[in-house]
Amino acid sequence: DALRDGDDDSALSSWCDALATLLVQADQHDDHALLARLLTPPSELELAERQNAVDPERIHNLRQSLLWRLAERIGGEVLHARYQSLDTAVGHGLGVAEQAARQLKRCLLELLALADTGQAYVLAQRQYDKAQGMSDRLAALGVLVRGQAEQSTTALAHFRARYEDNALALEKWFMVQALVPGETALARVKQLETDPAFTLKNPNRMRSLIGTFAHANPSGFHRADGAAYVWLAQRLAQLDAFNPQVAARLATAYNGWKRLEPVRREAAHQSMTQLLEAARLSRNLREIMDKMLQN
Repeated sequence: DALRDGDDDSALSSWCDALATLLVQADQHDDHALLARLLTPPSELELAERQNAVDPERIHNLRQSLLWRLAERIGGEVLHARYQSLDTAVGHGLGVAEQAARQLKRCLLELLALADTGQAYVLAQRQYDKAQGMSDRLAALGVLVRGQAEQSTTALAHFRARYEDNALALEKWFMVQALVPGETALARVKQLETDPAFTLKNPNRMRSLIGTFAHANPSGFHRADGAAYVWLAQRLAQLDAFNPQVAARLATAYNGWKRLEPVRREAAHQSMTQLLEAARLSRNLREIMDKMLQN
């Protein structure tokens, strides 16, 4: 409700006050997983489910504004102190408590990137460099990449070289970049398609880049100009020629197109219709496209 235009600001202020107080009073024995969850508003995809005329860019901006308000209310000094205490105490084991602590540390670093960007990027670079486990390394890399920090270029190159022969890690590398929000994401995804490690014929690699972008990056995929819809239709036609089952699953990124605001809705409809008319599609893909258009 705090994301609705014209809302009483007191509700948002009370929410921020409550969470700031909770974080300040929390100690090392508190439930880190619960605290991390409380500090994380619903995702953009979840928020879109509550809207009738979905504008993903607006939802992204309002959610970021809400997080910025929370980060400012807590304050960079408190966020930094709590992050440092966890960074010092948390190991890299797979126990429930350790995983929860790393989850909270990630939340604190993401909020600090809004309250004190420069300091957060220094900490993220340090966390990336000294990380003993993949979760800490990916969390730091994500903060740098989504913020398009100067340090992200070096970190991405290092990760790419270090995990050259690790298929799962390389898929994470593609995913982190596919989640960069906003209109710049499509150009980045297109560039990543030229990487020697990427191929449409590898379903896992395809899902890590194209699937992540189309299904999990609403502000990047649902551009107002419809460019990403056109691009996805082209990839679907290519993929359908040799893997119609995977193409049909990827096509579900268009699901919910009728709930988009009018400009995006028309762009999505046009892209879907042109794909059906211009390409000889498999039964798998044609059925799913027909169903989405009819529903």
